[in-house]
Formats: sequence, structure tokens, C-alpha cells
Amino acid sequence: MDIEPISMTLTQDAVHTSVDWGAMTAGFWAGFGIGCVVFYVINAWLLGRVFKKAGVARWKAWIPFVNIWNMLKIGGRSGANIFWAICGYLALGISTGCLGAFTADDKLVALPVVSIILSVAAVVFLVIYICKLISAVWNIQKKLNKPGPFILLYFVNLIAPLWLWILALDRSKWVDSKGRKQIK
Repeated sequence: MDIEPISMTLTQDAVHTSVDWGAMTAGFWAGFGIGCVVFYVINAWLLGRVFKKAGVARWKAWIPFVNIWNMLKIGGRSGANIFWAICGYLALGISTGCLGAFTADDKLVALPVVSIILSVAAVVFLVIYICKLISAVWNIQKKLNKPGPFILLYFVNLIAPLWLWILALDRSKWVDSKGRKQIK
């Protein structure tokens, strides 16, 4: 009794039909986009409830940049501090573009130095912004009678920041005399 060995060959067509990478990629990005929209809606709704406690119009929580501007203001910081973040992200984007130009043409010698300088500037701008934002968050929670360690919840992101969930949905009252004075 002769047994013939089984030979399996994988054809090019079998590889392409086994996984539809285009559909998987589209599904991933569609799911990611829907998740971002849901995250934004939940955050805006919760931030609007905190704004209401602080005496700020709830609709301001729904507009990008305006919501952070007002969050900084109710936390006793100037809303203009958002420009630290904008400058940081711009510097980061330009530095990435400089590296891309360098890799495309080896003759552009000065661009890596510019990219490094812009990257350092981006880090500095973003650290300044984050410090201002943390200070505002600290003051907001003080005005809502929350203890110091409560700020640790601000850094826990699940569906929406846990810190914001608790501040928005509890029965705490806004006490403007605690913390830095709210900027009008």
C-alpha cells in the first residue's frame, strides 16, 4: 500500500481572499471614530454639569477649545493658557515635518537641528500647559469640597475621566471662596 505525501501549496489568490485587510482597516477606523464621538459626548455632558455648578453656561462644554478655556477659568487660571498646548502641538507637528523632509532629501542638513529644537520647545510648552491644567483641576475639586488625593482620579480614563463623573453627578455645591478665585 503506497501512501502519497500530501502537498499543500498556498497560491497568491488564497492569501488575498483569506483576509480582507481593507474591510478590517475600515472597520477599525469606523469603530475608533464612533468611540471618539461617544467619549466626546459623555465628556461634554459631564463637563456641562460641572459648568452649571460653577455658574457657567452648559453649552460652553460642547465647543472644542471653549470647553478647556472655561475649565481653566473656573479653576482660577487664565483661559489663554490653552495656547501653551496649541503651540506645543504645532511645534511637535512642524518638527515631525522637518524630520520627514530630512529623510526625503539628505541634503537638508539644518532640518534635524530645527526638529530637535522644536521638539524640545513642544515638550516645554506642553509641560507648562499640563501644570496649568492640573492647577485648575485642583482648584475645581477644592471648590466642590473634594479632598486633595481626589485629583488622582483625574488621571484615570475609562469611559470618561472618573474625576469628572464624580464631580458632575454628586450633590456637591460650588464654593467659589475655596481655591483660586474664578476668572470671569
